[in-house]
Amino acid sequence: MKNIKMITRTQYAWKLNIQAIMDNIVNIFEFNNANLKTFEKPTLFLKGADSDFILKEHEPQIMRLFPNSEIKTIENAGHWLHADQPDRFLDEVGTFLIS
Repeated sequence: MKNIKMITRTQYAWKLNIQAIMDNIVNIFEFNNANLKTFEKPTLFLKGADSDFILKEHEPQIMRLFPNSEIKTIENAGHWLHADQPDRFLDEVGTFLIS
C-alpha cells in the first residue's frame, strides 16, 4: 500500500494530497481525450481475465490511441496479474520484448 502511511499502530492516513485532488476534481473529470495523439510504436496491454480494469468497450479507444498495440488476456488473473500468474506474465512480457 504505497498511498497509505501509518500514524500510530492503529491509525493510518492517505499520503495523497487529497486537498489538491478536491481543488481540481472538475478539471480532472473534464479531461478531453479527443485531442490525444497516437503512439505508433509497438505496445503490449495485458489484462487479467478476472479484472474489470480494461473492458471490451475500452479496446477500440486503446487501438485508436495505440494502433500498433496488442491486447492480451491472462486467464485466472485479476488486476495484479503479475502476482496471480507470474510465469504467464513473464512469458508474455518476454515474448513481446524480444519480438
